[in-house]
Amino acid sequence: MDELELIKRKLAREIAARKKAEEILEERSLKLFELNQSLKEINASHQKLIYKRTIEIQEKEKNYRNFIENSNDIIYSTDEKGLITYANPQGLKLSGYGSDELIGNNYSKLVSERYFKKIKSFYRTQFIKKIPSTYIEFPMITKLGEELWIAQTADMSIVDGKSRFNFVARDISGRKKAEKALLLSEDKYRSIIENMELGLLEIDRDGKILKAYPKFTKLTGYESSELEGKLAAETLLSPEDVAKMNQRNSERRHGEPGVYETRIIKKDGTDVWVLISGAPYYDEKNRMIGSVGIHLDISHQKRLEEELIQAKEIAEHSLESKDLFLANMSHEIRTPLNGVMGLTEVLLQSNLNGEQRNYLETVMVSSKNLLFLINGILDLSKLSAGNLELNIQPVELISELIHIKNAFSLAAEKKGIAFDIKWHNMLESEWYQLDAVRLNETLTNLIGNAIKFTDEGKVSLTVKKQLVEDGFAYFSFEVEDTGVGIPDEDVERIFNRFEQASNNDSLIYGGTGLGLAISKKIVELMGGKLNVISSPGKGSKFFFETKFPMTEKVEKPDNFVDASNYAFEGVRILVAEDVEINQLLIKKILGDWKCDVMIVENGQEVLDVLLKKEVFDLILMDVRMPVMNGLEATRYIRENPAYGDMPIIALTANAIKEEINKCLNAGMNGYLSKPYSQEQLFSKIAEFIRPSVSVQKQSFIDLDGLKAVTNGDLEFEERMISLFVEDSTTRIGQLEECISNMDDERIMSIVHAMKPAVSYICVDSLLEQVKEIEQGDLSSEKRMELTSSFLLQLRLVLDELINR
Repeated sequence: MDELELIKRKLAREIAARKKAEEILEERSLKLFELNQSLKEINASHQKLIYKRTIEIQEKEKNYRNFIENSNDIIYSTDEKGLITYANPQGLKLSGYGSDELIGNNYSKLVSERYFKKIKSFYRTQFIKKIPSTYIEFPMITKLGEELWIAQTADMSIVDGKSRFNFVARDISGRKKAEKALLLSEDKYRSIIENMELGLLEIDRDGKILKAYPKFTKLTGYESSELEGKLAAETLLSPEDVAKMNQRNSERRHGEPGVYETRIIKKDGTDVWVLISGAPYYDEKNRMIGSVGIHLDISHQKRLEEELIQAKEIAEHSLESKDLFLANMSHEIRTPLNGVMGLTEVLLQSNLNGEQRNYLETVMVSSKNLLFLINGILDLSKLSAGNLELNIQPVELISELIHIKNAFSLAAEKKGIAFDIKWHNMLESEWYQLDAVRLNETLTNLIGNAIKFTDEGKVSLTVKKQLVEDGFAYFSFEVEDTGVGIPDEDVERIFNRFEQASNNDSLIYGGTGLGLAISKKIVELMGGKLNVISSPGKGSKFFFETKFPMTEKVEKPDNFVDASNYAFEGVRILVAEDVEINQLLIKKILGDWKCDVMIVENGQEVLDVLLKKEVFDLILMDVRMPVMNGLEATRYIRENPAYGDMPIIALTANAIKEEINKCLNAGMNGYLSKPYSQEQLFSKIAEFIRPSVSVQKQSFIDLDGLKAVTNGDLEFEERMISLFVEDSTTRIGQLEECISNMDDERIMSIVHAMKPAVSYICVDSLLEQVKEIEQGDLSSEKRMELTSSFLLQLRLVLDELINR
């Protein structure tokens, strides 16, 4: 029992133990399962991460490979023996080799023979010393044997105990070529400078000489060793020039280059003038560290300058002498000419027979020719000195052309040649801003020459308005003739002063050779160029183009006074004039204008008269007089408040601008150049004293009949008047001859022929005289008396027509 019980208990314990073991086993199995599941999950996660990292590495490797494969740089690798293990496409492209031709070959295949030892030694040092990275530039040899300069970086690494080199190289052939060109350029300019007479000197920031180049030492007589290390200014300059040089050095310290002249003291104590061009130079941090001076020996130029200064002083003295001569010449000729022309004008206004009038008109023409010559010389002097100025005024251009036509029609007719002026695209109402006097002078010179050198055929002036733009009208002027022409070799010479096409021209045709020279200069002042086309025996054409600003018509001012209708009755005028003939002339003119005139001979007498409390409305003051000239007298008058406002008009025979300015600066109110006409004198006085008394001189012309016939054609009207003047001048001579011969029949015939023209142009009283002279029942004495009276009035008609 007991044994059975024991067995039961043992069995129960074993069953319990087995049950417990099963529970433990079951629990452990469950935990093992759970751990196994967790391990599976971790393994799956690691697999995903490994896959992701693998993809990323592959992507980076792809990018790096793309970078290497597509790089513009040469990239290749070698092992520790120098055998090429990889080369990118750019390396293959630039070297010209295929991959199979490079891989496994030594890198020396790519190195120029003359550089191989250097390159081999360079990389051996890197290998032995285990230098991680190096840089070198050398020429690579391509498959075709061409040199290609590269800049190469080599990185050394150790893999599995073995060394490996990775190379990155860049093509720098362009840079090397530029560097070579720069070196050649530097050598070139260095050679140029060294072979030129230019001395180079380098100095530091403090002015000490760093290097003196051979040409500089030759220039100064020093050896280079004697200069280097010394202060340039103290060694090479005189004490008075040191301060200036220190200022130059200060400017260069601030980066300012400069060019200047100075004297250098040579080793032997003599000096040499040099032109210095100094410029600073800088270090790699752009700090000014010194300067270079280029020295040019200009001693010869300096001597020339001194000679030029002396020559200039001599020339200026000569110019002053010339100006003084011109002023004196002008004064000494104009002064008597004023009396001659003035009294001739007075006499022409009196009752004269035909012969007397012809003589006086010849005197007037000759006087005007002399005046024209004097003015020409003065104009040429002004033009040569650049002092001639245009006096721009509003001008009705067609009116000026008509006046020119009238002026030359008679001269052309006397030579039996045709003369005409044509204008195109122009209206009578058009006004322009121009110098009418200078334009007329130019055209008068050209037309006068054309008529002078043309014996048959025609002379014409053609004026064309070519274009209107921006307020300007562009014109062409052409003067053409069928005269003798100009040989080709003389075409340029005719524009020189005192030159004519042939030396015989002045003997045959007259003239001075000034006209074309003056005209050429005037045209240039107007912005044009005077040209000529000529053919000997066929004629010439002178032409130029210019432009004038357009402007509005200018009416005569309200205070405009016609000298023929007014006088200065009761006006007191003091005249200071030392030449007797001019005293006589001006006293006569002013007397005719009903002025109260007092004549004195110098400026001192002017002051004496004024001190006596004499009162005058105006003073006409000659400039050059003995005892006291007009300028001094005017200054004294202007200093006296009692006479401060009295108008003073200068009468000067010196027409140059400087003289006129002296007059105005002295206090004169205006000036009148001798010789002057009555109309000019009247107009000048009228600027200061308005004529108040009308003398209403009788007019003997009446153009209403002519205007009715011409129907507003001004050119035709002027032509008719010109023909009347020409015809009447001839008729006057014929009628005077008839009076001398008591030829009644011829007188009646002549006046009958004149009757239509007289009816168109003259007042009715002259027409009545013509009709009366025609009467057949008149006595011969009466007809002669009426004819003489008619001739007197006809001359007045002609004067009025010419001066209108």
